[in-house]
Amino acid sequence: MRWLVPLWFLWTMCIALSQLHHVLSSATALVQRPPGKRSSESEGKILTSKIKGAKSAKKLLAILDKTMDSQTFNKVHASAAYTALTAMKRRGWRRLEGTWDSCVLSRLQGRVRKMICGNQLGCREGANILWAVVHLSEMDPMLPKGLLPALVEVLPSQVRGMNTQHLSNCLWASAQLQEVEPSVLKLVPAISSEIPSKAKDMVPQALSNCFCAAAKLQDAAEEVLKVLPAIVAEIPKKAGDMIPQALTNCLWAAAQLQEVDAGVLRVVPGLVERMPSEAENLKPQELSNCLLATAQLYEVKPLVLQILPVLADQLPLKVQQMNSQALSNCFWSCAQLQHHPQGAAWVPGMLQQILQRLPAAAAQMTPQELSNSVRVAPRLQETVPEVLEVLPVMLEQLKTFPCFRGSLEKKVGSERIWMHLDTMSWCRCFPKRCF
Repeated sequence: MRWLVPLWFLWTMCIALSQLHHVLSSATALVQRPPGKRSSESEGKILTSKIKGAKSAKKLLAILDKTMDSQTFNKVHASAAYTALTAMKRRGWRRLEGTWDSCVLSRLQGRVRKMICGNQLGCREGANILWAVVHLSEMDPMLPKGLLPALVEVLPSQVRGMNTQHLSNCLWASAQLQEVEPSVLKLVPAISSEIPSKAKDMVPQALSNCFCAAAKLQDAAEEVLKVLPAIVAEIPKKAGDMIPQALTNCLWAAAQLQEVDAGVLRVVPGLVERMPSEAENLKPQELSNCLLATAQLYEVKPLVLQILPVLADQLPLKVQQMNSQALSNCFWSCAQLQHHPQGAAWVPGMLQQILQRLPAAAAQMTPQELSNSVRVAPRLQETVPEVLEVLPVMLEQLKTFPCFRGSLEKKVGSERIWMHLDTMSWCRCFPKRCF
């Protein structure tokens, strides 16, 4: 039996040596493998990580400069690049200062356009890039015209593969870009056909985006209206989880869509119930939109007036940060609300706050904003006589626009011009000292 021990020992040693040889051989192969042999999948993951991890636009551009023309650069990297640029822009302009004119970004646009035309983008990447174009077009006005014509040709055939977030983002982007690049409206029919079957799976923000987009697209793309029944059915169920921006967008959208589909009014009670607890978190523009929606809805949905007290309480805190459009909307809303007993109690105080900002804001107002403000001013002079003190400033600014100058004979032929001329005629009901 003694001879069994040496045999067992030798057998164990042979197995150990064999395993050690295998480990050393594998290690040697890894060490000796040239960099060019590294799997493309591994290289792709490393590049994705670098793009997402770039801490500055300068660093990101350096990475793209070296890699965008390589075989490794694919649809994932294209999407990641535009998403990273968008994230930097949303965090603040400083991260992109002095970089947007870089030829690297022009090359990136050309590279991605070729990928789109070559059908190399998936539905996820296409949706992400379309979403990014909205945010980045402010920095590069030519970006939509460079990418959108190609995107709108391929994305309609990919909508069935999109999840709810992608569908929502694409419809929202179409609404935002319709004036910059009208070809984006080609996306709306395909997206609108897909949303009804997936609306029940949408998160609150996606529902809000779709509802708001439908309001903005209703005139340019009527097909969008087919999403309303499914979206409206889900909003009351999920209003409790909506952030202030989503609540505001839904209330505004209901006001804009009430004439084409009265069914949208079903969302109002749930939104009104949530608004008092969220009013202090409203941004200035959101507060203005809520007030506008209240003025547009109270005749058909009087319960919306329940939010007027909290809006009036927040207005003094946020009126200083309102832009010209928000101020014009608030001014117009006060004119509509003053005749209702509940509105009359709050309008004078709100008007006092708005009138303090109007003279300075008039210089930034568009012709439409000035026209709206001047047209409703006669109805406000009895409620707050101080309105006459700011009117001369608005009228002087109004006269700086070509559409308000010259004789009537020279203005025939434009509906917009006729509306503005009517504004000037409307102003005659004021005392002459206002002019």
